[in-house]
Amino acid sequence: MKVFGSRRMGRCALLRRLAVVVVTAGITLSAAANADIRDTGVLIGDPESDGETVLRVFDADSDSLDAADEPHRFYVELMLMRAQMRLARELYRVGDRGAGTAHFVAPAEAHLPVVRDSLMDRGLERVVERIEDLAAAARETDSLIDVQDLYATTRMAIRRAQREVEPSLREDARFQGEVLLAMSGRAVRQLEAAVDEEGAVTDRLAYRVSWAYVAQGERLLDTFEGLLRMSDETRYEQLVERYERFAELWPGRTPPERIDTGLEDVRTALEAMAEVVGAESG
Repeated sequence: MKVFGSRRMGRCALLRRLAVVVVTAGITLSAAANADIRDTGVLIGDPESDGETVLRVFDADSDSLDAADEPHRFYVELMLMRAQMRLARELYRVGDRGAGTAHFVAPAEAHLPVVRDSLMDRGLERVVERIEDLAAAARETDSLIDVQDLYATTRMAIRRAQREVEPSLREDARFQGEVLLAMSGRAVRQLEAAVDEEGAVTDRLAYRVSWAYVAQGERLLDTFEGLLRMSDETRYEQLVERYERFAELWPGRTPPERIDTGLEDVRTALEAMAEVVGAESG
């Protein structure tokens, strides 16, 4: 039996492929390629200002969804939007509006293009409008008070869109394991873009994005604890343990001058999680 007790053999094969793809994508982006990465991405604000206004979106992460991506990547992109927005609100609250703006804009600029057609096909035009309205407001105001209501309504709209995923999938432990693994792979890619070969953090925005994705993974594990435990408690405990080790490799929300952990250790921790999600038992 596969981890989390899925009964669908086709989904088992999908997860094995996903684990390989996610881990490979994270590992093959070497630190040596970081200089090239800095010339790509979604532009937020003035890229010449302070090095914190360019959000990196890699080629594999920017393509619009096709039938093969549904519903997994659709759900993942919405989760990453929520991660960006939560971080933005935290930064606004501590008075760092300049940094927070980028993360309020990111759902519209970095993630919405991927899922726009899928949202429209589902009749969720209002969700698209909410996301775009939040980005527009964040560009215009310094006050959390001015964006708080939009934040709340946009968050609810995104959660509403996530409920469009069929409950039999959305409430399946295997599906949530896949989502966690995909978000973790995206976090690793952003971290790789954030640091140089010596571990110095040279892209503070990419670092914060990676941290936000990791924090969202922790919230996913908390939210679906009952579901995951009921499906396979032993595997759940293993996954939590390995995810905690993975998350501990990020010093915190504020970008440090450098990270002491080597990128190879981060990739190894991602591999360890993939082994649990894709493991066979009995």
